[in-house]
Amino acid sequence: MTRPLFIWMNRFFQLVAWVLFIGEPLYKNLNRLEFWQFPTIGRFLFVHGAFIAFFYIIYLYLIPILLPKKGNATFLLYSLILSLVTFSLANLPYWLIGKTFFGDDGISIAFIVPIIQIYAAAVAWRLLIDLVDIRLREKKLRQEKSNADLKFLRSQINPHFLFNTLNNINSLIRSNPSKAERSVVKLSAIMRYMLKIPENKTISLGDEISYIENYLELQRLRLAESFKMDYSVECDDDSLTIEPLLLISFIENCFKHGVHGDKEDFISIKIKIENRILSLQTENRISEDSSQREIESGIGLKNVKSRLELCFPNSFSLVTETANEIYSTQLVITL
Repeated sequence: MTRPLFIWMNRFFQLVAWVLFIGEPLYKNLNRLEFWQFPTIGRFLFVHGAFIAFFYIIYLYLIPILLPKKGNATFLLYSLILSLVTFSLANLPYWLIGKTFFGDDGISIAFIVPIIQIYAAAVAWRLLIDLVDIRLREKKLRQEKSNADLKFLRSQINPHFLFNTLNNINSLIRSNPSKAERSVVKLSAIMRYMLKIPENKTISLGDEISYIENYLELQRLRLAESFKMDYSVECDDDSLTIEPLLLISFIENCFKHGVHGDKEDFISIKIKIENRILSLQTENRISEDSSQREIESGIGLKNVKSRLELCFPNSFSLVTETANEIYSTQLVITL
């Protein structure tokens, strides 16, 4: 529920409550001709107008303005004074003719009951409205914070990727100019994709997978043809959406820590999307002196974990493991 919708719903329910409060006695006296004559109906409307004013003075002034500034004692004092004034106003039209609202002589104490009811209703309604409003404001602030955090995290990812790729191209310029040229073409395609990503919006899995495959092709250009890279993807619905650039940090991490120039080097990347469940499994060989903590200390994986918590709270699992010089990750997300 949005806050503007909540405001309109509050006004609507107040209107319904007042229609029922005033309409019920009017309906009961529908066939009483003397009730609808001016002096009687005028006194009725005057009394109920006093009740409505009593409600809104409490609802709009005493609780939201006076209570926070002056405290409980002053609030209770003003409430008592206001109740007495309302009681007097309700009796005023009938004192002038020497009769009570109910036709008896003297002062009617029967107005005490509706005054207490209206007072309780005003306090309860105000507290309920304030509670819901606080919850909506907190929700909006959390959403704004999440959007700001996501924007900041994305701004860290793009320069990080660009920095690594330009270093790779720089190393190819002298050793293999042809590969360097193809790398530039692939990089330009990847950067165009990044620039087209809508701000604070998701993107289709099909587009994200194409981006990943372009990234892998870029990496293949800089690696030896004998390098072992196993990549597979299974997707039963590529129209599902996901937070952009979410998976690439895990894949980039494989190349960062899994390429040592040895024959034993390998990278395995498996993506599977089935029944709205996305699974990413990666494996890569690491050096003997590398530890899981060192691998996960980079800015990329820190960011992606923060983004997972922001985008998929309680809807993802991430398991990392290091065993026998092999680092593996398994990410599962419910889309």
